[in-house]
Amino acid sequence: MDYTRLGLEKKEDLFESSTEEIERRVGVLLLRAVLVALICCVVISVCGVLGIINGILANAPSVAEINIAPSGYATFIYDSDGNQLQKLTTSNSNRVSVSIDKVPTCLQNAVVAIEDARFYQHDGIDPKGIVRAAFVAVMNRFRRTEGASTITQQLLKNNVFTTWTQEEGIASVRRKIQEQYLAIELEERLKT
Repeated sequence: MDYTRLGLEKKEDLFESSTEEIERRVGVLLLRAVLVALICCVVISVCGVLGIINGILANAPSVAEINIAPSGYATFIYDSDGNQLQKLTTSNSNRVSVSIDKVPTCLQNAVVAIEDARFYQHDGIDPKGIVRAAFVAVMNRFRRTEGASTITQQLLKNNVFTTWTQEEGIASVRRKIQEQYLAIELEERLKT
């Protein structure tokens, strides 16, 4: 045994370095445990969200069975100032069905341009429109000032999900997920 000053300093250095090594190893193990726990939480959350979405889509109506034809809606006539002049609801005055070839092309293009400018570029949902609407909502302190629904989504909302005006909270989210899913399915059938 070396009990000289130099020998004691060496033993002290060895003791301190082994303590530092143990502390470093414990720190690395704790960091690994936290990372594994975080990854597990993310995986469980993603699987949970995917399961919820899958359940919502499983309860969506079949696109083959839905009726998207408008029925029973009143027609309103407005003046240039936006004042309602007349409401047409009597029989045979509500709608006159015509084939698409009877509607002027410029009118078809005008409706598409106003309601869904990227109608011919998307497959039922418009990701750019969703991002734009979200950005505008954030800029307006989370007040929804404009929507991101495509023409197809609006058609489904008004003719399939007819109780959407009474929805609150999670029912609205559920309907929106089903609406987007059916919009993709419907456009896949109709645009091809």
